[in-house]
Amino acid sequence: MRPYANHPTASMAMRPTAGLQAAITGCLRAHGIKRVVESGAYLGLGSTRMLAGALVEVWGVEAPGLSLTTIEGNPSHWFQAQKNLAAWPFVEVVLGPVLARAEMEVALASHPMLANPADPAWATVWVDNLDSPMAFYRQEISGCLGSGSSAPALRDELEAAVADIGHFGSPLICLDGCGGLGLAEFQITRDMLSGHPHAILLDDTHHLKHWISAKELRGDVSVEMLWDDVEGGAMLVWVAA
Repeated sequence: MRPYANHPTASMAMRPTAGLQAAITGCLRAHGIKRVVESGAYLGLGSTRMLAGALVEVWGVEAPGLSLTTIEGNPSHWFQAQKNLAAWPFVEVVLGPVLARAEMEVALASHPMLANPADPAWATVWVDNLDSPMAFYRQEISGCLGSGSSAPALRDELEAAVADIGHFGSPLICLDGCGGLGLAEFQITRDMLSGHPHAILLDDTHHLKHWISAKELRGDVSVEMLWDDVEGGAMLVWVAA
């Protein structure tokens, strides 16, 4: 693996390139998407703002059923994200962990890249800490637990999105949370939305966060690839069912 600090466009936030923005607005319009669920608001200046802007561009700010729910576990990031996203009344920033602490620990312990980081198969993958990646991501999840009393939010939001498909249409799920949890978030999303039409937006597909997730989607003939920026690390797909 390679240290992400050396990547030419390394950033904590998704880069809103013109091509990606066009792919997102096209997807929203083509599939009638008005509901977005996101893991990892961070400061609300990257993917969250881009998605909110795309929803407004396609549907208008007062469109019925417009909803963007973004989950942030770090209280200081959550506070700043709320301020940065206040202009969009349909955006809700949820403070709380994406997964339960025990699930986070299992996700790290079972991650194939963390189990064997020296494997040559991962030679081109970017990682946040090359010396001790497992220790780094264990430390990272300690900042993703919200107030400590909050219930894990991802499954609840995915359940609500599925339940509302009949009323508000298919959702777009953006997965951009803690690096070591990306694969677990992806697997949960695939499982819970199986059989339901939806879009998935991944950030950091060149990184440990979503390298395996992206490889799975590229090999799935049932998935429509709408955007795949290998160097920039963003991917958007449509899953028909």
